[in-house]
Amino acid sequence: YVASRGFGTQGSVTKLAAERTNCVDRNGNGMIDTSSSATDVKPYGADECVLWTSNVGTPDAILRALATDRGDVSNPFGYVWVGGYNSSRAYRLDPRTGVTLGTYALAVRPYGMVVTRDGTLWVSSIDSGAMQPVNTTALTVGTAVPYPASRRLSGTCTDSYGLTADGRG
Repeated sequence: YVASRGFGTQGSVTKLAAERTNCVDRNGNGMIDTSSSATDVKPYGADECVLWTSNVGTPDAILRALATDRGDVSNPFGYVWVGGYNSSRAYRLDPRTGVTLGTYALAVRPYGMVVTRDGTLWVSSIDSGAMQPVNTTALTVGTAVPYPASRRLSGTCTDSYGLTADGRG
């Protein structure tokens, strides 16, 4: 998945097939037509390994954060979550179609996202001094959690550019 931020315009998310076996021979020529290098880039709509592109959020939402959750029986490879920095929203997308399944108001402005082992989506911010959990099963937003003052990155910096989680969450 690739998010296009959409500065001053509509942001979008594109799903690319990771393997040729997942690409779609849309033109029926018996082969997969896909870009192969910087000098072989297919025109928009012609690359058969681009599975879908969907507009997400409002214009100028600035899509910055993206993660996939643990999924469920219907989508065992996970649902796509995208964070809109200017909109302070998380958007949950159908991984098969790109349709927005839900929009969730946040107290932070999404800059990074990660899903921990327990299925919690953590949304980091670069300018609020906090991160916020989203329960990806119950589809509920938790209370923002301030970054600990003792963990300041540098000087008086209290924000995080990105985040990750180890195997224990």
